[in-house]
Amino acid sequence: MRSKFATLRAKIIGSIIAATAVILLLLYLPLRQILIKSYSGLEKQTVSSNVQRVLNQITNTIQELTMTAADYASWDDTYTHMETFDQAYIDSNYIDTTYINNRLNVIMLVDTSGGIVYADAYDFNEETPTSIPEQLLTLDPDDRLLTPIYSGESVEGLLIAGNRPMFVASQPILTSNSEGPPHGALIMARFLDGSMVARLGATVQLSLKVTHIADPALDPQTQAARDTMLTTDVTLLVKSEEQQTIAGYAIVNDIYDNPAIILRIDSDREIYAQGRITLTYLGSAMLFVGIAFNVTMWWLLGRLVLTRMNNFRANVTQIGVLGSIGDFSSRVPVEGGDELSQLGTTINVMLGNLEKYQKELLIQKQR
Repeated sequence: MRSKFATLRAKIIGSIIAATAVILLLLYLPLRQILIKSYSGLEKQTVSSNVQRVLNQITNTIQELTMTAADYASWDDTYTHMETFDQAYIDSNYIDTTYINNRLNVIMLVDTSGGIVYADAYDFNEETPTSIPEQLLTLDPDDRLLTPIYSGESVEGLLIAGNRPMFVASQPILTSNSEGPPHGALIMARFLDGSMVARLGATVQLSLKVTHIADPALDPQTQAARDTMLTTDVTLLVKSEEQQTIAGYAIVNDIYDNPAIILRIDSDREIYAQGRITLTYLGSAMLFVGIAFNVTMWWLLGRLVLTRMNNFRANVTQIGVLGSIGDFSSRVPVEGGDELSQLGTTINVMLGNLEKYQKELLIQKQR
C-alpha cells in the first residue's frame, strides 16, 4: 500500500514539474524570439544611425570645402587675375599657409576655354609639395568640373582621380558681388587619404574605413557588402560580421553619379550582448519562479492532500484490522467539508450501518 501511495505522490509531483516546465518553455521561447528581434533591430538602427553620421560629416566637409572655394572664386582679385594673369596675385594668395590653414591639397584656376591658368598641389599634413592627379590636368571641356564656367553654378562632391578619392569643389569665378559673366572656374580639392579618414572617424568617434569601390584589395566582407548593395541598389547596409562585431556599410557616388567609395564602420555588439544578458536574466528568473512554484505546490499538496490521504489510509487500515475481529465501532476522523471529508463521512456512515447490522445479528442469535 505504501509503495502505491508513494507512486501516486511521485506521479503528481512529476506531473506538476512537467506541466510547469512546458508552460515556462512556451513562455520563454516566444519571449526569447521577441527580445532577440527587438535587440537586433535596435542594434541595426544604431549602426545605421552611425553610418548616417559619417555621411553627414562627409557632407559637412564638402560644404566646408565649397565655402572656401567660394570665398576665393567670388573675389574681385581673382576675377581680375583671370584677365591680367598677374603673377603677384598667385604669389600672395596661393602660398603654403593657404593650403595648410584651409587643409587643401589642390588649387586650380581654369579659364573660359578650359585652359589651366594655375594648378598646384600640396600635402598639408607633411607640409611638402606633391603631384597633381593627371585626371585634373586633362579635363575635357564638357567635364562636369568645368560646368561652372558656362552655368555659373557650383559643383561639389567626391571625385576619383587615379584611383585616389578626394573631395572637390568647383566654383565660377565672379566678382565680389557674385556678378559675372564667369571668368573661368576655381577648383579646390582635399584628398580623402588615411589622415582624412582618421579625422572623420575621430570627429564622429567611430572606427571608420574608406576604400575605393573598385579596389582589388577589398577584404571579403566588404566585397560581399559592395556586391550586395550594387545588385540591390541599396546605399546603406548593416551586417553582423562576427559574434562580437557588427559592421555598417555605405556607398558614396562621385560628382558623375557613379559609385566611388565604400565606407565601413565596425562596432562592438554591445546591444546584442546586453540582449543576451537580458535573456540570461529572464531564463534564470523563470527557472527560479518554476522551482519556487513547484516547491510551493509540493508543500501545499503534501499539507492539504497527501498528508491527509496518508492519515486517512492509516485510519482505514486500523479500522479494517478491528473490523476483522468484528469491531466496527471505530470511525474515521472528519475535518472540514472537502472531498476527503465527504469520503470520510461516507465511510463512517457505512461503518455505522455495519455496526448496526452486526448488533441486529447478535440480537437474533441471542433469541
